[in-house]
Amino acid sequence: MDGKINIDNTPEHGGRSGDPARTENIFSSETNPGRENSFDELARRLGGIALTIAEDKKVNIPSTFSGDWTESPALWMERYEKYIEYGKRDQTDEDKVDLAKDYLDGKALEWHLGASLLYRRWNEFKLAFLKRFDKRKNRVEARKHIANMDIYRGKVIVNYGKLKRLFEIAGIRDELEQYEYLCKDWNGE
Repeated sequence: MDGKINIDNTPEHGGRSGDPARTENIFSSETNPGRENSFDELARRLGGIALTIAEDKKVNIPSTFSGDWTESPALWMERYEKYIEYGKRDQTDEDKVDLAKDYLDGKALEWHLGASLLYRRWNEFKLAFLKRFDKRKNRVEARKHIANMDIYRGKVIVNYGKLKRLFEIAGIRDELEQYEYLCKDWNGE
């Protein structure tokens, strides 16, 4: 450390308005020739400075991914990586691959048993995971469910929520296209 610090001379830190921030060498005997540079002197000089320590980020534990067609593999992977990055520091690629099994279930866990032996590097595992549980496969399944859904049965709000999620998975974002898709089914096309 060279002994230089910035002293924030703004009004909220005890300074006068308009004074620029200045740098002083507070550890040097040249700055105050007759004074001993002690911690008391340092504290006196730093009295108007406000220090802020950033709070640690809180990241939730990722939900369990089973490989079901209604789940988003990309979203799960993003959440898992954030959890690993903030929650489990200093892990090797192998650790990341092995720990993933704790957040997998069903088809995804079964896939992990073999894939974790083949893909020991994290990036390779991640690419294989996203390829295996590719969203595009889910789109076909979602379209089948939309075609077979009886929207007149059950509660309207529940059916609306299901349709909204199915259209999202199917990749049908345009409202006109959604309407036409439903009308096609009603007209028996």
